[in-house]
Amino acid sequence: MVKLIFFDIDGTLVTQQNKIPSSTKKAIRQLKEKGIVPIIATGRAPVLLEEIRKELEIDSFVAMNGQYIMLEGKVFYKNPLEYETVDKLVQFAAIEKDGVVLCTEDEILGNSIAQIMRRGSLLKVLRGIGEFIPGTIIFQIARKVRHRAVKEEIYRDKTIYQVIIQAQEEKDAHYRSKFPDLHFTRANRFGMDVISEGMSKAAAIEKILTVYSVTSDETVAFGDGLNDVEMLKFVGRGVAMGNGHEAAKNAAYLTADTANNDGIYKALKELKIL
Repeated sequence: MVKLIFFDIDGTLVTQQNKIPSSTKKAIRQLKEKGIVPIIATGRAPVLLEEIRKELEIDSFVAMNGQYIMLEGKVFYKNPLEYETVDKLVQFAAIEKDGVVLCTEDEILGNSIAQIMRRGSLLKVLRGIGEFIPGTIIFQIARKVRHRAVKEEIYRDKTIYQVIIQAQEEKDAHYRSKFPDLHFTRANRFGMDVISEGMSKAAAIEKILTVYSVTSDETVAFGDGLNDVEMLKFVGRGVAMGNGHEAAKNAAYLTADTANNDGIYKALKELKIL
């Protein structure tokens, strides 16, 4: 019997138009009625998933690819990066002229588009057109601001859990070779999520299983990106979204329809969970 179901956000719970389908909201309600616990598992920082949590009434989540876990409204696990590691990453990204986003528990810092969007005017503009603005346009906007080096004083006394490097995929191997003690993954083609070695959504789920006294066979996960691959392999049945990366689909037990086309609800029906 399935007891826990983990859901990625972008491209899974949320469509490319930044909407949560009504069928997905219905599915979450029905899971709760059956006593199945829905848990968000995302690369996002906690501050960037509050609205979605509230809309779906989900109080448990894995954030920043496993670096931070909240269960039933209470912090369960924190795994911040060491200051020296963050500083070296920031300095190296500056040399490479790549944008940087630093994720704390409740702040987004840095010189890339995600950080700029948190600061007033541009956020207001993009909130109005965000449902339609292509990711490539965001990437071009980001290029105009990412060359400004991140000042050390803005993160010196901060607890950083995840660093996002805005760089194209061909740079992945270059960064990995320079920082072999860190784990690099991607939710999309625009940036690398950098976390502690050995951490992932799957590693976080393994910690959560002990709390609920369940086995991996009693879990299901939905995801679409490269940062979901470990999770989809670890759970009893991994479900990749039809709009997902091929690596996610190859790792999954089932490939669902797209997020835009009621993929979550249909897959839960196909698996006879609903």
